[in-house]
Amino acid sequence: MVFISSSAKRPETPLLDSPRQASGLFNSRFMYGFFSTAVTYPLMFAISVAMTPWGEIVTAFHWVNNLR
Repeated sequence: MVFISSSAKRPETPLLDSPRQASGLFNSRFMYGFFSTAVTYPLMFAISVAMTPWGEIVTAFHWVNNLR
């Protein structure tokens, strides 16, 4: 991963075509857009699943409790 990022920053690579892309403005807006759409909601879901007290939920949905 370090090799890919360092090779992308070299000036003779075709990945950075315009001066706008070479500046940090394009990269920071892209990263903000990516994280706000693709990372935020799965991360919130994963944290909420990890913090849920599953023992109480499993006992609440046990078949003996649902027969009443």
